[in-house]
Amino acid sequence: MTDAKKLHELLRESQRAMADLWAFGAIQSLTEGSAAPSSRHHHRAVMQINAICKREAQRALKRMDKMDAAIHREAAQKGGA
Repeated sequence: MTDAKKLHELLRESQRAMADLWAFGAIQSLTEGSAAPSSRHHHRAVMQINAICKREAQRALKRMDKMDAAIHREAAQKGGA
C-alpha cells in the first residue's frame, strides 16, 4: 500500500469514527431532551439506549484517537524522510 493510500484510509476511518460520535451524541440528545418519552414504561428503554450510546461513543472516540495518532506518525515519517 502506498503512503498516500494508507494515509487516505487512516483519514477515512477517523472520519467514520467522528461520524459515529456525532450520531450517538444526537441519539442521546433526543432521549434526554424535551422530546424524550417521559412515561415510566419508557424509562428503562431510554436508560438502556443511553448506556449503549455512551459505550459506543467511547469506542468511537478510541478508534478516532488511534487513527489520529497513526496519521500523525505517518505524517512525521513522511516529513522526516
